[in-house]
Amino acid sequence: MQFSFASPAGALIGLAVLLPLAALLELERRSQRVRRLLGLRGARRTDLLPYAAASLATATLVALAAAQPIVAVTEPQVVRTDVEAFVVLDTSRSMLATSGPDEPTRFERARAVAEELRATFADVPMGIASLTDRLLPHLFPTTDQAAFAATLAKAVAVDRPPPQDTRARATSFSALADAPTWNFFSEEASRRLLVVLTDGEGQGSDPEGLASGLEGQPSVELSFVHLWQEDERVFSQGRAEPEYEADVDSLPLLERVARVADGEVFMESEVAGLITALRQRLASSAQTPSPAIAGPPRPLAPYAIAIALLPLGFLVWRRARA
Repeated sequence: MQFSFASPAGALIGLAVLLPLAALLELERRSQRVRRLLGLRGARRTDLLPYAAASLATATLVALAAAQPIVAVTEPQVVRTDVEAFVVLDTSRSMLATSGPDEPTRFERARAVAEELRATFADVPMGIASLTDRLLPHLFPTTDQAAFAATLAKAVAVDRPPPQDTRARATSFSALADAPTWNFFSEEASRRLLVVLTDGEGQGSDPEGLASGLEGQPSVELSFVHLWQEDERVFSQGRAEPEYEADVDSLPLLERVARVADGEVFMESEVAGLITALRQRLASSAQTPSPAIAGPPRPLAPYAIAIALLPLGFLVWRRARA
């Protein structure tokens, strides 16, 4: 367990709460002087202790809340330091294709596969990248599932950003060669995995381009998931766009791309087979687990304010009875 303050300087606000206590003491000093002059019996100092204690407790708790205390609970977690992976989502416009206006698009189904992979391989640092005619990292490999989910939901979308060349077919699998050359992976990772979720509608020159780009570069293990149906169309305002037609050569092209990279192609219905294959690959490598901190920090300020209401309520109650 780790305890810290998000805003330590905020504790100074407690000084302002001490002002009523100082005023109480000064008022009592003057009252005692008047009683002595009039020959009256003064109040015992012990009678003021509950007021002073309640005021001091209120000031302390408010100061503690203003400092924003945070506690982080550490939980044991095994993290693979020998392997890193990227889930690569094709974000070209053809990924908006679906079998009907109310059916999930290829991209939405790809996002669901990415979520399943993240949940299945919790101990593997996993990042997110998007693919059009360039490969862009959105999240570098991490075991933080909250960061993965937020990035997948908010940072990755079709045509965001759009391809650089809008004249050619948007997806270029040769861009995958950038992964080992542009520091997508850390130097400590001896196994580097790319799982590409795509409809396979790329460019005819991609196999040769990818083979050329990977030549002489650090090894990267590639797997592809083909999300595609022949009857799928891109819909706009409930109508199919006439400009788009599913590419029947997408699977043969994807198989040629995988072949030059010594990778594998899995159909959308074969995600379970992909998971089994990945498990077999990772089981064959040496595991070097390390402890990690899991769980979000928990703010304690609301609890301090709630407790401060008790002595404050006592002061109000005693004042009402006086």
